[in-house]
Order: sequence, then C-alpha cells, then structure tokens
Amino acid sequence: MDAGKKIQQENLEMKNTDPGLLSNLPTYADEGSVHAVVEAPKGSGVKFKYDEKLRAFTVTRALPLGLTYPFDWGFVPSTKPQTVIP
Repeated sequence: MDAGKKIQQENLEMKNTDPGLLSNLPTYADEGSVHAVVEAPKGSGVKFKYDEKLRAFTVTRALPLGLTYPFDWGFVPSTKPQTVIP
C-alpha cells in the first residue's frame, strides 16, 4: 500500500460517523489535492471556530482594533496532531 493510501485509510478510521461534522470532510479531494478549513482568513480581525453542536462557524476571538491576521489560519480536516512528549 502506498503512503498516500495508508494515510487516507488512517484518516477514515479516526472519523466520527456523523456526516454533518466539519471534521468529517475528507483530507484529500478526488484528484489528490489537500482540503483546508480556514478559521481566520488573511486580513480578518476575527477568528472563527466551527461549533459542531450548532454546525456553524462562530466568532471566537477578535483582535484589537487595527490588527489583522497576516496569514490564513486553519486546519486540514480528518487529521489529528501527533502526541508529543517532551
């Protein structure tokens, strides 16, 4: 099994079965590109977070007046960080 297929299989195994959850979006599109969910768009003064209970984005943080996010901030769906023990 090639590495890409192995990662896709691992991602399928960690999913919740509720199709309405944003975290259940596939990591990869059919043609192989990676999906990303942007929670704070570049130039925005607020950060959004997906509320699984509401199934909608809500404002979670506002930056001080005049400040904006310099980059898109978000995550790749259906992935989870590795546990790092220092």
